[in-house]
Amino acid sequence: MTSSMNYMQRVGKSSCIRCDFETDESQSFAEQDAAMHAHLAEKHPNWMTEPLTAEQQKALNQRCMDPKDRRIRELEEQLQRISDWCEAYPLDVFTEPDMEQVRRLLGDTLLTQLSAHNFRHVLDGIKGIIAPQSGGK
Repeated sequence: MTSSMNYMQRVGKSSCIRCDFETDESQSFAEQDAAMHAHLAEKHPNWMTEPLTAEQQKALNQRCMDPKDRRIRELEEQLQRISDWCEAYPLDVFTEPDMEQVRRLLGDTLLTQLSAHNFRHVLDGIKGIIAPQSGGK
C-alpha cells in the first residue's frame, strides 16, 4: 500500500450502519470496500439520499468517536444516572421519619441493621451503574 493510501487502512471489519451486515475482516481493504458497496447497492439503493434514523445516527456517531471521548460520554451517562437516582425519593413525597420514634420502636440493633441494609442497597445500585458487568454485587 502506498503512503497516499494509508488513510484508507482499516482495522478489522466494516459494518453497515443501516443493518447488521459486516465485511470479512480477513479481506483486504479493497475487497471489504467492494463488498460494502455491493451490499449498499443491493440492500439500500437509496443510501446516499435516504436520511439515517435517529438510532442509526447515534450508532454512527458512537462508532466515529475517539475512544477517550467515548469513555467520557459513558462516564457522563453514568453520572447522570446516579444523579437521577439521587432525585428518586423527594422529601415532599417521602418525608423524613422521626428517628427517635423509629429507634424506640425498632431498637438500636435493628435500626443499625436496617440502616446498613439500605446503605448496601444504594451502594449496590451505584455499583450496578458504574460496573454493570458485576450485576451490582
